[in-house]
Amino acid sequence: MRPIFYGLSDFIGDYPEPRESASTAGRIPATPWAPFHTRFDFDFAYFALDAGLTKAQVNTLLSLIRRLAPNTTELTFRSYKDLRDAWKKAESKQPAFKMYTVPVKYIHQTVRTYHVWSRNLWDWALNLIRDPILAKRMVWNATKQYKYINGVWERFIDEPHTANIWWDMETALPNDVYPVMFILYADKTKLSSFGSQKGYPVVARLANLPCDVRNGDGYGGGQVVGFLPIVSVEDSNEEGKLSFTTHKRAVWHESFWVILQAISSVYDWGSGRGQKFPCGDGIERVLYPKVLILSGDYEEQCMMSLIRGAGGIETCPVCHVPQDKQHILGTHNLFPLRTNEEGQFIVNQEISDTRKNILLGPKGLRPLQNVFWRIEEFDLHKALSWDRLHAYHGGLFSDHLFDEFQKILAGTESLRNDRIRANTQFDHLPRWRDFNHFVEVVSVNFADGSKYEDISKVIVPCAYNILPLENRRWYLLMKLNRHYIILDVYAGMKRHTTITLTSLREMLPKFSQVVEEYKLVHKKNWDFPKAHSHQHEPDDIENKGVTRNFNTKPSEHSHHALKTIYQTRTNFKHVEQQIANIEHNFLVAKGIRHLMDALDGPAEVDDDAVLITAEDLDEDWEDTNPFQFGQVMLGSRDAHVSFAFIEQSRSDDHAFSTFRTGFNAFLEALGVVGKNKSKIVLKPTDQIIQSKYLKVYYNSEVTWEETVDYLRCNPSFHNTPRYDCVMFLVDKNTVKFGRLKEVFVYETSAAELIPSAFLELFEVVVDTPRSTIDIDLGLCRVRSSGTIFIHAESIVRGAYIIPDFGDAAHRDYFVVDVIDDDMFLRCKKHFGTIWST
Repeated sequence: MRPIFYGLSDFIGDYPEPRESASTAGRIPATPWAPFHTRFDFDFAYFALDAGLTKAQVNTLLSLIRRLAPNTTELTFRSYKDLRDAWKKAESKQPAFKMYTVPVKYIHQTVRTYHVWSRNLWDWALNLIRDPILAKRMVWNATKQYKYINGVWERFIDEPHTANIWWDMETALPNDVYPVMFILYADKTKLSSFGSQKGYPVVARLANLPCDVRNGDGYGGGQVVGFLPIVSVEDSNEEGKLSFTTHKRAVWHESFWVILQAISSVYDWGSGRGQKFPCGDGIERVLYPKVLILSGDYEEQCMMSLIRGAGGIETCPVCHVPQDKQHILGTHNLFPLRTNEEGQFIVNQEISDTRKNILLGPKGLRPLQNVFWRIEEFDLHKALSWDRLHAYHGGLFSDHLFDEFQKILAGTESLRNDRIRANTQFDHLPRWRDFNHFVEVVSVNFADGSKYEDISKVIVPCAYNILPLENRRWYLLMKLNRHYIILDVYAGMKRHTTITLTSLREMLPKFSQVVEEYKLVHKKNWDFPKAHSHQHEPDDIENKGVTRNFNTKPSEHSHHALKTIYQTRTNFKHVEQQIANIEHNFLVAKGIRHLMDALDGPAEVDDDAVLITAEDLDEDWEDTNPFQFGQVMLGSRDAHVSFAFIEQSRSDDHAFSTFRTGFNAFLEALGVVGKNKSKIVLKPTDQIIQSKYLKVYYNSEVTWEETVDYLRCNPSFHNTPRYDCVMFLVDKNTVKFGRLKEVFVYETSAAELIPSAFLELFEVVVDTPRSTIDIDLGLCRVRSSGTIFIHAESIVRGAYIIPDFGDAAHRDYFVVDVIDDDMFLRCKKHFGTIWST
């Protein structure tokens, strides 16, 4: 098949729709809630399902409704039995779970049987493919995308269909065959509070759907398609024995075939023959299902690849890195990549298991048949994907870099004051939207990877001064953290160009070099799998798109729902069956709701509603009449106040003593004149309109798509003063930083509204030579330099700026350039020659 080429203009907005796409009109059923008799029947059924109502509660609620509206025809249910029967009739709208028995050989020619609960993977995918609404988002062709950057056409990669594997595979397929790309995730999870009951869900996603759909919670998002068996010890003597360890892996691979089998025979690669399937856009296509991505943490990838794990001679599921070389990183792979054939060749030989173990041991492999070898044209080791959540936030940082930070400060009693100071400095960090605030970090651990992610962004500028930098171990740990967070910023980017991918590759050996320096001052073993795994991250991005395509974080989100079902809706017996049945009802309901929403048409909601977080739920969102000036919106308007009132109410801040005269000079510089074109002279009684928050829209330097910052200039935001910082334009090519002190609108005599901001100005420190500390630790130093008035439309975006706790004069601050990827690239562009970004 020849991939499709699109012009740059096609990418203004969303991805182009398939060129042969047909209208969805007439293909949405008139009564999508069927087989429920009425729409209200479905709404009631979904409410009962979502709330987890018991039989008694449903009957009570139905009775109350009947008493309130005895003659209603909208609700036909009379009892819980009617509700249960309706769900039973709706069951066929989606492929239901079935139980499969899997016999697996054990020692002494014995056979143990296990149960796998699975829904048909291909039928589930076909339901999405046939959906008329999702058809508009379904991608069938590989694309290569380019943007003109600094005089060069640079390729950029985001979705899987923009990366190499999809392109190469589609090029090899016949012209009339279209790929259906699967992302499969598996991992054990604790269902009960104390972990005695576990589940082993397998979650599937379609890579043909864009990330916002497949990683979302709606219809078309990730779906549990199976539950693998948990292999329990039947004899206490089994635990830890090689025979039992091997048996558990054999069970996994035999069981996983139950899930894969449904897609294994859809298309014959050898003959190029396949069946045509009707798709949601009204077109029939020959479809070729393929597993593109295998997503899992390190332990799960060891299971998938049948390597021996961290204790093996070669510990990586992707390459042959030796155990003692895992800390050594390069811009490209330093060791040969694994192939299916090397293990398959030995396992298939008619030799004893002992002999197989001897031959496979040096490669770190187990002598078992791998389920993925049964799939035609499938490269297992290329499908295995780097996992940012467990490799970085819940791995390299939480278990090693942050662990070292805590161990150093744990030290002796003499470090008690340093521990207190570290906690105090973290507590004194300014608040920032969608950023966790920490009261204590020295002696606590977290279960949430996002908390470690946030700590890693500020640990260097916040804590570098806690111990004397003559302490070489502490200094190198801070340096190592700086290199790590730059790697993590690149890892989290939602779109990569050849430029950013090159920068990512170049950072890997730099990180490795600092590890070598750290090893010289402290004996810590850095040869572990999560110190090595990011070596394969750049290749994974080039081959399968950005990391959010294969991160385990969206799939682990499903664990919470399964735990809730187990704890509130089962009787704790035969739990896989009960969870599967309830999970199936949720899928059916999701599909019906999806069609109903399409039938109703798009809801008229505020474009920014999805961005509102808990911290935003205050008076700001009651402002129905904000000021809009270009890309800046001023909200939470106060009444008109005079300049005299401003100066008197802020008399504790010397900067406000000349607020009126300073703003007068600013207006003069703008060319504003008074009545009859006379020189403007502001009187103390003249008034302005204060604003307590800003919304600043800007195009991301990473995705080139519009995003928004929510900024506060509020003396009592949740009973605490909150004055956020901004980056603003001085001229077309120059930006500076400042802290909001006042945001307001002034109306001229000509009725012109001028949105303005009064800032504490931060000038970038350009000391020559720059201190070694600032260079090594990547400290983006700015200095308080008086105040300034600016036009609000010159604000580029928000900036997270924190105090330099090591500055006795309290004048210096640090711009946290790694607060997000856009800020990182902007600082790199504007201050790359000053700051080591």
